[in-house]
Amino acid sequence: MHDKVIVITGSSQGIGLGLAREFLRQECKVVVNSRREEKIEAIVNDLAKNDESKNVFGFAADVTDFNALSNLWKKAIENFGKVDIWINNAGINHATLPCQELSTEAIEQVIKTNVLGAIYGCNVAIAGMQKQGFGFIYNMEGMGSNGMVIEGQSIYSTSKAALTHYTKSIIKEQKSSTVKVGYIRPGMVMTDLLLKENISEYQDYERFKKITNILADQVETVAPYIVGEVLKNQKHGARINWLTTRKTLWRFLIAPFNNRDLFTEEKR
Repeated sequence: MHDKVIVITGSSQGIGLGLAREFLRQECKVVVNSRREEKIEAIVNDLAKNDESKNVFGFAADVTDFNALSNLWKKAIENFGKVDIWINNAGINHATLPCQELSTEAIEQVIKTNVLGAIYGCNVAIAGMQKQGFGFIYNMEGMGSNGMVIEGQSIYSTSKAALTHYTKSIIKEQKSSTVKVGYIRPGMVMTDLLLKENISEYQDYERFKKITNILADQVETVAPYIVGEVLKNQKHGARINWLTTRKTLWRFLIAPFNNRDLFTEEKR
């Protein structure tokens, strides 16, 4: 797998950074991305410390800017010669509030980043991969992708539901193409995206905390599984699903006998 080149948008923190670290451990070449140049420089320096072959490259690009994403593709090709896997991971959340209490700026940024950013990413990657004759694209699903409605998360969950519908569409569009498309569903992961600044003020915080301790996992737990499945997958339309229905039911079954406290772990 050491010859694989992976591009991950929004990979300066959270699950994106976790995936980048794990792909590097699997001897892949990785292109990390963030909107801010200084953040990318710091992440690349950090990743390169543990990567003797220096197989990591970073490029700052706002996923809501099509030209910026086109440049991300070009830089990946300039550095590594190809792109085997492109992961549309970049995503942002909003405060846990009723929709009418969110600012128009917050609403626009979530929709632009989570939906438009993935669409632009797919368009760039599809064009490049059709030209090179191969490649996989994965879109990162999230809360709302399965149709679940969460109070206070209307815009974020809508963006993820829309992304899932869009992914289904391009899977059909690319069925006769050399480009393969799939989904990544990481489940609940303990990242800044999940643990928003105001979450402790949410009226159902205690219920949220209880459910999170049952279903959520640390990035370090989820990333190796996702990377392993992505690297061995050859199927168009595949869904890489960490938190399966069977696993969810089992966790609820053993919850009364389990003293998990992921919130305490996060503080350590």
